[in-house]
Amino acid sequence: MLQKLLNNIKQNSTLKEFCVNSFWSIVGTFISKFLLFLIWIFVAKILKVTLYGEFSMIRSTTMLFADFVASGIGLLGTNYIAKFYPHDMSKVGRLVGLFNLFSFSFGLVLFAIAWIFSDAISENMLHRSDLMIYLQASSVVILISAINNNQYGILRGFNQYKMISKLNLLQILFSFPVYFIGTYYYSLKGAVFAYVFYNFIACLFARFELKKIFRRFQIKPIYKHCLREGKTILSFVLPYIISGFVVAFLSWYNETRLVSVPDGYSQMGYYSIINILLLIIIGVAFMVCIPFVSMMSKYRNSSNIFFLEKLNLFLPLQVALCISVPFMLFPEIVTWIYGSAYTLENIRLISNYMFFFAFLRVYRQAIDRFVAVKEKTWLYFGDSVTFSLLSILFFYLFYDYGVEGFVWGQTISYVLVVLLFLPLYVKLKILPSHIVKDSYFGVLFTIPVAVFLLSLGDFSLGYRFIICFLVLALDLYFFSRRYLLKLNRYANNNC
Repeated sequence: MLQKLLNNIKQNSTLKEFCVNSFWSIVGTFISKFLLFLIWIFVAKILKVTLYGEFSMIRSTTMLFADFVASGIGLLGTNYIAKFYPHDMSKVGRLVGLFNLFSFSFGLVLFAIAWIFSDAISENMLHRSDLMIYLQASSVVILISAINNNQYGILRGFNQYKMISKLNLLQILFSFPVYFIGTYYYSLKGAVFAYVFYNFIACLFARFELKKIFRRFQIKPIYKHCLREGKTILSFVLPYIISGFVVAFLSWYNETRLVSVPDGYSQMGYYSIINILLLIIIGVAFMVCIPFVSMMSKYRNSSNIFFLEKLNLFLPLQVALCISVPFMLFPEIVTWIYGSAYTLENIRLISNYMFFFAFLRVYRQAIDRFVAVKEKTWLYFGDSVTFSLLSILFFYLFYDYGVEGFVWGQTISYVLVVLLFLPLYVKLKILPSHIVKDSYFGVLFTIPVAVFLLSLGDFSLGYRFIICFLVLALDLYFFSRRYLLKLNRYANNNC
């Protein structure tokens, strides 16, 4: 059956395009994320809990501004370049020019604002005036991030996933020794410098490769008349920018309240080491499935769209499930990774909650791709802002519990937002009804809920191993029977 499936995929252009793009995304993501994970482990071990909490707040504050400008820029290039290339080359040139101009200008303005107000932020929000110099140094990441998100979005629009994988790998290989030497010898100062270098080197490599793509496809960015495409910016990216800023600000505000509790930076350190694992899960799911944005734009009026829509949701959720379930059941893994400085007792209090809502974050990420393709970005704005407001509200209620209350609030907020917006997405045809009616949709959401509830119990290591093995084995069996067979039939019917 497998050989027949592979032969059918080779003969089907849509499946072949998806498999090739996803293969390079998977390979590049696995290697780069694994190496990046090793970097964060090393940094966390060297800095210990409190210093790592401070480093996390510096990055979080920088990303408050970076997310403001980067939100939507990557998807903008991915969606519209794929939509018009190669049918309207002059429009592609104007779009590239507009995206370049917009990302640089907006990034520069926010970089200046972050630099100017770094003193007030460190003094009044972080309650640590000595962190001002680190905020100023890392603020250049805002400009770099805006430019780089735009460059990667354009590369994805041209389906250059193999190149992106190479760029991710080069970024890690060049940054690894800088992180190692900087953190080991210069502690927090060295970690911040390495963080800036990590973003800069990625932007530089992407710039070189993008020039090669332009020469190969004979594309020249057009700046003279690029404002003709200004409606694209306003209609698509504006909701993402506003949403990104509001969500980033509210999340950052919540984190500043967390570090204000007694021993707050240590508690932030525990939250951050687990959040790194969450970002790995979300990053892997994102890179595996990011080809769907350009492909769903390309095939939006094709019969292939129904197959792509199912893959867009089920595949990333399957990836998230296979990684999250072991971490929910075995918090000991986190202690083993980061060392004895991070105690199991403190990790156990929050890890199962965080890995549970990692699954829900991947679901919302998939919804974001549907929203981007169907250009209903204001709806995603409502979803994101509602979550952020709810998380702040619940943390106010659970503030006395510190980091436990912080993750409780986030967990409840994710669940409520999914329940509130799911009917709306179906009603407005953002989330296709054929996906919700698929029995696997219910299975995918039942499994993490059941595992989360079981993780709250006091089971022995042996029982937890049995539960983990049975859950993942049954899920993979169900997925292969219900979906891989359908994939084979789809390939046969579309050859």
